[in-house]
Amino acid sequence: NSSVIEQGSITTSAHTLYDIVRKLDDGSSIELISNDGNKLSVRSGKSKFSLACLPKDDFPKIDNAVLENEFSIDTNREYVTGLSMGGESTWMSLLEGPNRFAAAVPICAGDKFIGVEPSDLGKRFAKLPLWVFHGELDEVISVQVSRTLIKALRDAGGEPNYTEYPKVGHDSWELAYRDSTLIEWLFDQSL
Repeated sequence: NSSVIEQGSITTSAHTLYDIVRKLDDGSSIELISNDGNKLSVRSGKSKFSLACLPKDDFPKIDNAVLENEFSIDTNREYVTGLSMGGESTWMSLLEGPNRFAAAVPICAGDKFIGVEPSDLGKRFAKLPLWVFHGELDEVISVQVSRTLIKALRDAGGEPNYTEYPKVGHDSWELAYRDSTLIEWLFDQSL
């Protein structure tokens, strides 16, 4: 559950904020306060953190149409991938642009910020070419997150690729991004 006292927008380090939030107990109440747009206060129980931030308008905006015109981009071959929090952002990118990407590769992705149940992700993306990677011994993001999502995708009729590296922790991207099979598979995908 969440409640918003006053809406606003700022830019802060997602990685740092994620590190704070993931260490809190599930169901913890979190208070985010930014009075002047230069600092974000994060409070939960007796814990207090202060993060530097920028006003929303100072964050660069990327216009995809400009990029596609300026560079030679095959819009039928756009892919999204990320690791750890970026793996979770892979799912968020898919939610924001469900018809944009030809394939996705989330690696050791979390599920703290997505706000969508695995069964819903499974139904929405069962037909999308996906390859999910995770390390069996990941102590930062439980491998169960990926296992649950893969089951949901398969239950919805999807055929995602799933690689779970035995005896590997959170750094499963080290192996995944060096896998020539992944690179070949990825470049074979097209809308």
